[in-house]
Amino acid sequence: MIPLNQTETGKAYFFAGVRDKSISEKHLANLGLVKGAKVQISSGNSRDSYIIQVHQARLAITKELSEQLFFEENYENKQENYLSLDQLKIGSHAEVTKVLGRGAVKRRLMDMGVTRGVSLFIRNVAPLGDPIDIKLRGYELSLRKDEAKCILVRELEG
Repeated sequence: MIPLNQTETGKAYFFAGVRDKSISEKHLANLGLVKGAKVQISSGNSRDSYIIQVHQARLAITKELSEQLFFEENYENKQENYLSLDQLKIGSHAEVTKVLGRGAVKRRLMDMGVTRGVSLFIRNVAPLGDPIDIKLRGYELSLRKDEAKCILVRELEG
């Protein structure tokens, strides 16, 4: 395992976990940084921070936190096939693995039936990518692109 402050800029790694258990893994997961997530190191130590990209979101990590976050080049249980819902193409089948975010947005998505383990189908995507029409639990649902980015899925075959 390699701490963030010893990674190479421009290289992809897989998030392996945190050293200090006082750091909330739940908070990191809400930001998209879950174990096995593929992370691109965008910039190194500039002004005592690191910029990483995970699930199309950029995160700024302080120097202190960079010593606590660990990554691996080849993660055994890698989840590189986990995508955010907005990255899927029309006709794709997927299974929800995690709903990111917090508060009202997360609660609303879960109230609409978007929960872990649910299978869904991408029916249509508007020309500019917003909204996205999906079918799940026997009904159709339209989601904004920002909402779709909060839903991590594993693409299924066929």
